[in-house]
Amino acid sequence: MNKSKSNYARNLWQRYAVCIVALLVIALTPAYAGQPTAGVSFAQVSFTDSQAPQEYSHYGQVFIDYTMLYGSGYINVERYEGGKAVGWMVRNIPVISGSASPGFSPMFELGASGYQSSISAYVDFSPTPLADDSSLKGQVPLTYLLAHIAAPAEDSNSFEDVVCHKDDKKFWAGQQSVVQVLVNLGGFNFGEGTGWLIKAKDPEKALLITASHNFTDGQAKDTSVLVNYQTTECSGKKPEDFWAGEVDTVLERNQKLDFVVVSLKAAPKGRTYPPRLQALYKDIKLNDLVTIPQHPGGQYKKAGYYYDKENKKRCYVSPTAAINANNGEIDAKCGAAKGTSGSPLLDATETKGDDTPYAIGLITANRLKPLTAAGYKMSDICDYDASDKGKQLLDCKKP
Repeated sequence: MNKSKSNYARNLWQRYAVCIVALLVIALTPAYAGQPTAGVSFAQVSFTDSQAPQEYSHYGQVFIDYTMLYGSGYINVERYEGGKAVGWMVRNIPVISGSASPGFSPMFELGASGYQSSISAYVDFSPTPLADDSSLKGQVPLTYLLAHIAAPAEDSNSFEDVVCHKDDKKFWAGQQSVVQVLVNLGGFNFGEGTGWLIKAKDPEKALLITASHNFTDGQAKDTSVLVNYQTTECSGKKPEDFWAGEVDTVLERNQKLDFVVVSLKAAPKGRTYPPRLQALYKDIKLNDLVTIPQHPGGQYKKAGYYYDKENKKRCYVSPTAAINANNGEIDAKCGAAKGTSGSPLLDATETKGDDTPYAIGLITANRLKPLTAAGYKMSDICDYDASDKGKQLLDCKKP
């Protein structure tokens, strides 16, 4: 009898222990179910300083606060009208646990212009990227109040065709490797960014580096690059003879440093990929001169060369907010717009007898106040690539 009681007691304690462990597992599991009630906010954008001013435009902007979201994953937002889902607002924006909030704030189609006080949306925080928005439809959306912000003047940073600076040998040589990155889903361009051919340890490989958030692994097969997508003359309209290459394989991705390295498929017959741009280890200092060849807004390739509309003040390395600097980010007072993500930050400081262009940073975002291009040092990216966690793909030069 005593033995029976002892076994019963032991079984009871075992069941109790299992229940405690199960509850702990549930408590410690990242809370991805349902939509987060904090950490995501929205605003309606006014363009009051542009050539075509529009107060309370039909564009909105989303702001993500990492510190209020538990775990790592992806934010997706579906807009609702009349209780029905009408389409993506935000798609697969990466959230990295323990990192500062992102330096970029994605814009989206608000659905209406004129003063809007709120929007109806379903926000999803998923551990992996979503291939489509089917899981976001048929949900119970929340009503979000809209803040109201004014976008910076479009001409507060200067964008010129890259050919306008052909006489700068270092810039002209460096911009050649820069390409437009296009993600085509369902017959339309879902994303437009910038990337560049980077020098690899294997000289036979055509490797592209760009911002990690420009496309997911699953979207790589639908991602292409436009080579030489630029004008023939300064402020001209006639394009060069551009062509398209295709992404082959995702080789290395780091969400914290927001970079991805992919191999490109063989160039079409009669075409050749441009020269590879070499990454450089450099102690980047405040006020160092830089340039940023890029495809802002999906346009022909532009030069981030000056930061003022009078084209007199050169782009330079500017102070970075302490919270971002501690995360390894750098800022440049230069052109910053949607589509710039993935552009190289080129060293423009004078070096005696050396016009060789070097990439010292990767632009991954833009900040609105003050308007700057933000990104990460190539030295940090190269160190990760060369580490045990990396793939040892890149040929990075040390001074």
